[in-house]
Order: sequence, then C-alpha cells, then structure tokens
Amino acid sequence: MLPAVVAVALAAIALALAIGSIVGSRQLRRRLLATERRLVQERSSIQNQTAELRASLNASTADVEQVRSELARLGSLMEDVADAMAHKRTGMQQLTRHRIGPAVRVLRLAGTAARIVYLWR
Repeated sequence: MLPAVVAVALAAIALALAIGSIVGSRQLRRRLLATERRLVQERSSIQNQTAELRASLNASTADVEQVRSELARLGSLMEDVADAMAHKRTGMQQLTRHRIGPAVRVLRLAGTAARIVYLWR
C-alpha cells in the first residue's frame, strides 16, 4: 500500500507539474504573441516614419538645390552690378576730368567776375 500511496502522490505531483507547465506555456505563448503584435506595430510605425523622413529629405534636397541655384544666380547678378558700378564710376571720373572740370572752372571764373562787378559798383 505504501508504494501505491507514493505512486499516487507522484502521479499527483506529475499532474500538477503538467498542469503548471501547460498553464505556464499558454501564458508564455500569450506574452510572445502580444510581444510579436507590438513589434509588428512598431515596425510598421518605424517604416512609416522612415518613409516620411525620406520624403522630407528628398523635398529638403530639392529645396537646398533651389537655394543653391538662386544663390549662384544672385552671385552672378551681384558681379554684374559691381561691374556696372565700376563702369559708372569710371564714367563719372572721366566726366569730372574732361567735361565737368572745365565747366566748373568757367563757373568759378564767372562767379569771381560777378563779385568783382558787384563790388565795383
């Protein structure tokens, strides 16, 4: 009878362990499935964010290229303006030396003559 009691006790322990392992494996399986679902959602979220970032980067690259081309155009315009101003400056200097200079001298002489006539009276 003692071996039968021991056999029943061992069978009960084996049954408890089997039930415990089944319950534990089910819980573990549920946790793994929940983790898998969460990871799939996170992966799709990361893929969406990556796609948005890629689109934003492509748009930014196009904007940067547009800004670069605009800066190059403005640089060439500034060079043209600087050249035009240098040309105008040269023209003004030539006018001062060749055309306006004698006129200024004549006007100064006329002013001096007018003062002399005014004082002579």
